[in-house]
Amino acid sequence: MIEAQGEGQPSGLCEKQRKPQDWFKPRGYQHLDTPVGIRFANKATQPDFVARHSFTPLIHYVKRTKRYKPENGKTEFKNRSIMYASHRDACILSCYANKLNHALNAYYTANDLSDCVIAYRKLEKANYDFAADVQVFAREKSPCVILCFDVTDFFGSLDHRLLKQRLKEILSVSTLSSDWYQIFRTVAKYRYINKEDLQKHPVFGERMKGRSLQAIG
Repeated sequence: MIEAQGEGQPSGLCEKQRKPQDWFKPRGYQHLDTPVGIRFANKATQPDFVARHSFTPLIHYVKRTKRYKPENGKTEFKNRSIMYASHRDACILSCYANKLNHALNAYYTANDLSDCVIAYRKLEKANYDFAADVQVFAREKSPCVILCFDVTDFFGSLDHRLLKQRLKEILSVSTLSSDWYQIFRTVAKYRYINKEDLQKHPVFGERMKGRSLQAIG
């Protein structure tokens, strides 16, 4: 499904990034590597470096949260699968997420969608602000119908071929550059290690004890 890509294609904004601290955020958790700093963040802006980078497996665990359901009058538990990247990988992915956010905002503006898409965007407003806007709009347009959907496993069920096509459309390229292809392949074909298995390991388990941020691997 995913073919090899060539060199020399447009790679976007990351190589032009002058202040990695604008998007770089140190991570305070244990992983297979140690936390990285600005020096590595500068490398994360270099397409050739990213194209050659070997991404490590994510660490996976299940987070159990409880929610009160007023319609049922009781508290229910929900299991949520959590996966997080190594420090080096998270730094690179943050760089490219920043680049993609800029490209998406430009796309929304060009296609008159800025007022329609609010998820995963920095719009200086909270959820309750948007909820209030919807109420005002509904009152002004009354009578009207509001449709609400809760899609189960939305991200896990995405068609990767369609996702790749949309990515090229957002980036305005016919073929993904080597660095962008590496990012896409990493996200679409991710690998992970269960945190419980690491904790049970005689060596890795000992390294995970305490508050030290030493590398597990």
